[in-house]
Amino acid sequence: ALSHSKTTMKLTPSFDLFQMLPEAEGGKAPNIIPGNALRDSDILKVGVPDTLWDMKLSDYKGLGGDKKIETLPDPFKMVEKELQPFSDSIKELVSTDQPVLSMAAKHFFQKRHGKRTRPVIIQLMSKAVAACEPERLVEDRGRWEYSGASIVDVDGGVVTSSNHQGSDVWRKQGQLGQIVEMIHVASLIHDDVLDEADTRRGGEAVHKLYSNKVAVLAGDYLLARASVLLARLENTAVVQIMATALESLVAGEIMQLKSSPEELLQMESYLRKSYYKTASLICYACRSTALLGGHAYG
Repeated sequence: ALSHSKTTMKLTPSFDLFQMLPEAEGGKAPNIIPGNALRDSDILKVGVPDTLWDMKLSDYKGLGGDKKIETLPDPFKMVEKELQPFSDSIKELVSTDQPVLSMAAKHFFQKRHGKRTRPVIIQLMSKAVAACEPERLVEDRGRWEYSGASIVDVDGGVVTSSNHQGSDVWRKQGQLGQIVEMIHVASLIHDDVLDEADTRRGGEAVHKLYSNKVAVLAGDYLLARASVLLARLENTAVVQIMATALESLVAGEIMQLKSSPEELLQMESYLRKSYYKTASLICYACRSTALLGGHAYG
């Protein structure tokens, strides 16, 4: 969800790619562009038929149907083993020699760690891009059909499902999951201060346990740690993309603070704000995962 030029690679959030309004209200499906040429295929890139291509939520219990929701694949179970080492080490990554700051920063990683949805999505994306064939130039069309390719340090020079786990690429993608979780938690801590919220994830908010000043500093510290770890990935494109994600988070918060009560009730304003505050971080993280896996801009 980025627009960029070949020279400056200026990144801009592209809300239009996430347009979900019905046609009657001005919504439209995004055009097929380089990078999503196979989006309508019902055959997965690993050669397994996609049995869920025509799935409808209305077929399941509670939503009008009789199927059990438990019959669907559990995305958390699919990457549980791969995610565990990164989940265990994130507490050490946010440690500091300042006891109060360290306790505040670790609060959501020790006692109230939540579902870890974003690292799970990143792990799933890393599996997906590892299963993708290397991009190729379509000569007769004179353009990249997919999105270009980068050289990665693995056997054969291409990441595959067989050489992915345990590789340097896999490690960096896992670290990206940690970085994204740090950014997300920092935004939660700051949001609770702005909203004067008493609780978060079933427990007291950080600023209620300590103070507003400590909470703000804890959020800032997590963003600083995330920036250091991001630089260690040694991919300037990923650094630039994730920096844009931070910019989007702030933009979304400002939109929420400055919107009138009437604007908050408008669907388009709600979707735009939600994109900046929530979806943009996930979007940019997924693109960064693909870049770290050897895929690049065309």
